[in-house]
Amino acid sequence: MHEARVLAVDEERDLAALAVEASGLPAVELGSARDLRAGQWVLAIGHPWGLEGAVTSGVVIGVGELPGLPAGGREMVAASLHLRPGDSGGVLVDAEGRVVGINTMMAGLDLGLAISVDEAKRFAKQALGTRG
Repeated sequence: MHEARVLAVDEERDLAALAVEASGLPAVELGSARDLRAGQWVLAIGHPWGLEGAVTSGVVIGVGELPGLPAGGREMVAASLHLRPGDSGGVLVDAEGRVVGINTMMAGLDLGLAISVDEAKRFAKQALGTRG
């Protein structure tokens, strides 16, 4: 476990930028939610109820600003999977293991929503560009 410092928070997008003072940490590959197509398999990885590294799977339903969903005009990935308490903030990965979203909420019984990694990249660029 490493201590983190909060650089920026965006409550509307449910995202935060953190800084960790450490070296030798493994990195993940970032994909693009725009490359996803309906029917593609995705995995949501999180820590529901304290279960470290729990995984649930589903298929992509849609990508973009999803009308009628509590997404607030943000670019989202909707998938047929069930997110649980503790999954928010975890990653959504494609079949190749690339991060394509940040898990955020349920919008129905089995409709999980993730902020697209492209939206998260824009937030990170803004956050890192404005810190002093």
